[in-house]
Amino acid sequence: MVWNWDLAGILTGQVGATYNNGLASFVNATVYSRNIIATTSYFGSGRYDVGPHWAIFGGVIDSGTTLTALASSVNDFHSKSVEFGTECVASVKDTLGAGYRYTDAGYPPTLGGNGDFREDIAYFYSKHAFSEKTSIDGSVGYLKRDYANLSVDSFSGDIWSVSLQWSPTEKLQLRADGWRRLQAYVTAQSDYFVSKGGSIAPSWTASEKVVFAFRWSLEDQDYIPGPGESLMEDRRDTLNRRQANLAYTPTHFLIVNLAYGYEKRNSNMLPYSYDDLLVSANVTGKF
Repeated sequence: MVWNWDLAGILTGQVGATYNNGLASFVNATVYSRNIIATTSYFGSGRYDVGPHWAIFGGVIDSGTTLTALASSVNDFHSKSVEFGTECVASVKDTLGAGYRYTDAGYPPTLGGNGDFREDIAYFYSKHAFSEKTSIDGSVGYLKRDYANLSVDSFSGDIWSVSLQWSPTEKLQLRADGWRRLQAYVTAQSDYFVSKGGSIAPSWTASEKVVFAFRWSLEDQDYIPGPGESLMEDRRDTLNRRQANLAYTPTHFLIVNLAYGYEKRNSNMLPYSYDDLLVSANVTGKF
């Protein structure tokens, strides 16, 4: 549920909440039992146009994740984030901005110690349109994560992302992405890692109702030991994904998505290596 608000066209923003509940997959997991994952988020944001070329923005988000399997409860996760920044539209083709995000997050206390942490991110981003058909946008920043438990490895370093989009025709699009970022799987939040990779994704809008897309990505994952997981410090994974998607929109308030893909993970820790075919289907309603 999202509410878009607007005051005189100068002050705009969103307020909303999301809730997801479903069966957690066995990917990147060591708990092979029924495991229901629930994620709830509450958020609000605002943007104030100071002038025709300059704006300031800010937002807050409160989110939490719980898992029903007792062995996975160490990955129950709750976070609160505050973000603010400024943006300048330098020209019709160029946009520049800078911002800061602060996150306070935590996990349940475990035998390995408390995993609560603080994360600070300062970043700069830019967007440039070479033409109506070609554009590029990117961001670069510095991330610092400190844990309350000094036995848990902290992290500090650069993060970045870049995206190139090309639309040779009205119906055909091509997108290429590259990144270096810190992330974790939703079912294993305490096992965070540095992700470095890239992807290429062509898409074709066959009609107003049907869109075909394909995405191929390669990613290196350098794991950093989480709470009580010192044995994970040397884990290195390489992930190769290929996926084809079909999106069908029979009406303006209903979207059907079908996906078929192949995923191969190589890891220096044998239990995490696998290759598999993945099939998914979901229906999204808009009101």
